[in-house]
Amino acid sequence: MFSLREFIKNGLLKAVGHMADYQIILNAAGWHEKGVLQNSDLEEVQAAIDAQNVQESVENFESDDLLDQELMGGDLDIGNELTGGESDGN
Repeated sequence: MFSLREFIKNGLLKAVGHMADYQIILNAAGWHEKGVLQNSDLEEVQAAIDAQNVQESVENFESDDLLDQELMGGDLDIGNELTGGESDGN
């Protein structure tokens, strides 16, 4: 049997990561106000948004770390390059 509640909740959960968080939250709040979604549904949607944001933060951190490594040139000795000679490590 068709369940509007499950249909809406699944759609909101699938939208996480594809739509702006505020749009999903406002949409979920509207369905909650109409009595279609329950508090537990909103908690589930919020948990999915939080999980997506953590995942994106980790991916951004890893990308920044790789970029830093590329910019530093791996084993590049900045002191040696600037002085044209051996670096004494100071």
